[in-house]
Amino acid sequence: MWPAVRDDGDPRSPLHTWTATLDGAALASRYGLGTFQRVVVLAQNGLGAQGGRVKTIRIVGSAGSRTISGSQFAYDWNLSSDWFFPVRQLK
Repeated sequence: MWPAVRDDGDPRSPLHTWTATLDGAALASRYGLGTFQRVVVLAQNGLGAQGGRVKTIRIVGSAGSRTISGSQFAYDWNLSSDWFFPVRQLK
């Protein structure tokens, strides 16, 4: 087994820290869920900050919910990776 090695180059990557803004109405519409209510991270891989990569996420709307993998969600919304942390912004 190999021990973990510090990688000083990672924080310099332009993809190390990123943000994306997703519209709740677009989320609900894409998955046929009525009016958007929330997203819930159901499982993460447990490796790294904030629990690591999203393994499973649920999108909830007034007409139901849809559970998909974190990688599928990242692909659907052109996110940089499946290592993300949903934060609801109030206007």
